[in-house]
Amino acid sequence: MSNFALKLVAIVSMLIDHIGYEFFPGQSVWRAIGRLAFPIFAFLIVEGYYHTHSKIEYLIRLGAFGLISEVPYDLLFRSSYIDLSTQNVFFTLFLGLLSICIFEWFKDRGKYYWIIGLLFSVGLIIIAELCRTDYGAYGVIMVMLFYILRSNKEILSLVFILLVLSYVLLKPSDIMLYEIAALPIIYLYNGKKGYNSSIVKYVFYAFYPLHLLVIAYIGNNIPVLLI
Repeated sequence: MSNFALKLVAIVSMLIDHIGYEFFPGQSVWRAIGRLAFPIFAFLIVEGYYHTHSKIEYLIRLGAFGLISEVPYDLLFRSSYIDLSTQNVFFTLFLGLLSICIFEWFKDRGKYYWIIGLLFSVGLIIIAELCRTDYGAYGVIMVMLFYILRSNKEILSLVFILLVLSYVLLKPSDIMLYEIAALPIIYLYNGKKGYNSSIVKYVFYAFYPLHLLVIAYIGNNIPVLLI
């Protein structure tokens, strides 16, 4: 499965999740399918780190679309144009990528400098939780997990499952267990880009705020669809 195919699985899963959230809140199957999305996005952030031609531009794109997506995110999940109580998932992915970049920079400086990089990563994990980005500390940790254990699938699988179980225990939510089902999908990745163009790349980025806006608009203005 190519990078392009994985992205399609992730955004379709996310779309199903958000449709279920808005229109079918009593039917958990929609949210269960949606749990596939974030682990795939976290994995793709790491792959993007290794394959992007400019890590700075990559960070800027994530940050920019985080800002663009905040109003659509608040409209759907908070029924408000601006609500600073939670932030959208682009900020989580941004902090995850930034954590990798800083850790790598310090690791390349010398033998023990990775410890400083790790401390910065912990700081960014705390920031994600304090700012209440979507998935918070858990989300940034997952990105780092895919980065640190990228070359060891067996240990990665075990630690990933333990991470999900820890989240379920700390913030009781059985629905999160379905994230484990993302692992076999991720392992179908063949390392190839698949269909690729600059237009398609930005379509994937733009899909997030656009689908949030559409769902929020329909939910707020065409309640008949809830029947």
